[in-house]
Amino acid sequence: MDSAPTHRQFEITLLQERAAGTFARVYLAEAIGADGLSRIVAVKVLKEQWSDSGELLDRTRDEARLLARLHHKNILRVEAMAELQGQPTIIMEFVDGLDLKQLIEGREDNGEDGGKPIPARAAYSIAQQAASALEAAYFKVPYGMSDPLKVVHRDVKPSNIMVSCEGGVKVLDFGTARYSWEGRHAKTGALRFGSLKYMSPERRGGDRGDHSSDIYSLGLVLIEMLQGKLLPLLPLDEAEHDGTIAALVEELTNLCMPNEDWAASLRQTLSRMCASDPALRLNAEQCVQLLRAFADQANGPSLDSFAAEQVTSMSTRLYGGGSEGALSGSRIFVAINGTTGEGRAASGSDQAAPHLSPAVPSPDGELFPPDPGASNVQSVPSGSGLDTDPFGQHLPYEDFERTPIE
Repeated sequence: MDSAPTHRQFEITLLQERAAGTFARVYLAEAIGADGLSRIVAVKVLKEQWSDSGELLDRTRDEARLLARLHHKNILRVEAMAELQGQPTIIMEFVDGLDLKQLIEGREDNGEDGGKPIPARAAYSIAQQAASALEAAYFKVPYGMSDPLKVVHRDVKPSNIMVSCEGGVKVLDFGTARYSWEGRHAKTGALRFGSLKYMSPERRGGDRGDHSSDIYSLGLVLIEMLQGKLLPLLPLDEAEHDGTIAALVEELTNLCMPNEDWAASLRQTLSRMCASDPALRLNAEQCVQLLRAFADQANGPSLDSFAAEQVTSMSTRLYGGGSEGALSGSRIFVAINGTTGEGRAASGSDQAAPHLSPAVPSPDGELFPPDPGASNVQSVPSGSGLDTDPFGQHLPYEDFERTPIE
């Protein structure tokens, strides 16, 4: 067994591979501190075939530094950076649950719940919390800074949104993000990051993508939750694209809204989130308020109930066998320095709400809520953020993307 360096604070042992993507693998791991106390963490390790990609190495380090600054309950927390067998590694909080891709596909393929959409009330809560993460990433000023980082995630998709067994929601994988921070390392790239199916039309056309691109992706994810199935790649032609979105939204019948006015506003919200024209889309702040209102008004199982009954049982079926993975048993010795989440490491391997009216901003900033005379809703309060046009803010094109990678 390797002797631990004297500066270490945690001994981390990889236990079980939980996910594998194009660039990295994620493991469940046990972290034991100097005091002997144990806790469970997640460890993200860059795949070996990307060892010579300077851009991916930089992006992995950038992701850790970025997540260490984005303190928000719906953004996955980073604990430390390290190396394992020469590969950059991020130590993160562990989420005991499943991502939305697993949930959607699992309900489509398994047992008596096969093919069922995620309950509408739960879906609105999941989307609202994901939007809250995007809002914080783009608009919130991090502690110790004077300006927001204006983070654009660029890879919002079902597999990057996790739901815990307790009903918590976490947005994952900011490794492809764009943001304004002089501390970032990755500048120029030969790779086009993100999943093509969830890219906004402007990104598919070669644009770098702004905040509204993340909203587009989240809108598609919400439609998939409500449909109970993953969507095919949508057409790129603007008229054909918007026609397809309109048809998909119209197909949603069990929205669990209290009346047709609310249902119409929900459909309008989805159409606005997924509009071809970025200027017609809502921003994350508006989405948070609207989705919270929809969740408050909806009937059916809450997110907590859905998570306790469905996420827990599906997670047990998927991970109960305890499959390990190539790196299971590997150990990392980590010391965390300061508040940045960066650490020194040596690695060894021992293999073994209120009832708001769901008003939707029009392109010119006006609001069109459901019947303002309805007795069961109230008007949107002044200062809610829904009476302003958030668009027109664009990040600089600091890099150029090529070669799409799904």
